[in-house]
Amino acid sequence: MELVIIVPSLDLTGPVKGAFAICNLLKSHMNVTLISLKGKKNVSSLFVDQINIISLWDKNFINKILFINKYCARKKNVKVLSICLSADITNILLNSKLKKFSSIRGNFFMNYREYPIAGNLIALFHYLIQKLFDYSIVMNRKMYGQVERFSRKKPILIYNFIDEGHLDKFFKPKIIKSQRATFIFIGRLIERKGIMELLEAFSKVLSVKNAYLHILGDGPLSAKIKNFISKMGIESNISMHGFIDSPYEILSSADVFVLPSYSEGTPRSCLEALYLGIPSILRDVDGNRELKCGENISLFNDDSKLPELMLQKASQSRSREFRKNLLPNKFSRKNNLALYLKFFKN
Repeated sequence: MELVIIVPSLDLTGPVKGAFAICNLLKSHMNVTLISLKGKKNVSSLFVDQINIISLWDKNFINKILFINKYCARKKNVKVLSICLSADITNILLNSKLKKFSSIRGNFFMNYREYPIAGNLIALFHYLIQKLFDYSIVMNRKMYGQVERFSRKKPILIYNFIDEGHLDKFFKPKIIKSQRATFIFIGRLIERKGIMELLEAFSKVLSVKNAYLHILGDGPLSAKIKNFISKMGIESNISMHGFIDSPYEILSSADVFVLPSYSEGTPRSCLEALYLGIPSILRDVDGNRELKCGENISLFNDDSKLPELMLQKASQSRSREFRKNLLPNKFSRKNNLALYLKFFKN
């Protein structure tokens, strides 16, 4: 069987990392080709050997369609999986005889809010075109309901997962209790991610406890964040690292991962944190509740409760002698491999 995965670019966003994870998951069981519609980037850090990667950055839209059609025509039993809107539109316009699938990675109405007027229309359009695919694949039950409502078709639920083997070398079982409590945020610096709310909460944490915050990511709020840090005089308690391809050395040493985002599919960075034994704090939105297993994560809705929750979670994390994998089994690589193989081979 041949699986062709179409992505908008090779930039290491959450959805594209998800595509690489699918490639690495399935490459030993079928031939996998990853096609990027634009942009070129070194992807060696994601260990995508045995995968044919094609970039169509130098072709116009029509020629991209023609190229993919010709490529698929040379293969047998081809299935085409697309991720994100531009890839979905491209997939829909391919030869109608191909088996076509869309992988949905988030809440469209929240994801497109950065386009103030057109955002809701784009989101509605993206949901409606799901009816043109043979199947849509979703990552949590909230997304399942959204897709079913707008497309009038039942999607396939396969939970998000990560490249666990790639993370094993970063795992640090021993907790160093002599260092100050350390929090970490990984994500784009945009309003939807709740980064300013986190900074407000962290400044209150500092009035009670000496702590440190790592911020990994870039985005339009970068200058505003720097101004806030300077205004509050907390430069010695925060590091802004910008975007880092491989954040795991920093992540694996943290006490608590915090992501106060107002919308998430199933956050890959949280899955990685849990696998590395880092308890997490998430806003109670979308599918985040499905990640909860015992005390591995804490959920909140009220921003005023976040400082207290951060202190509690840091204390809980430090009460352990050793870290252990906190990722629920349904998000494991092994579990999702079985689901993908059953789905595609049927």
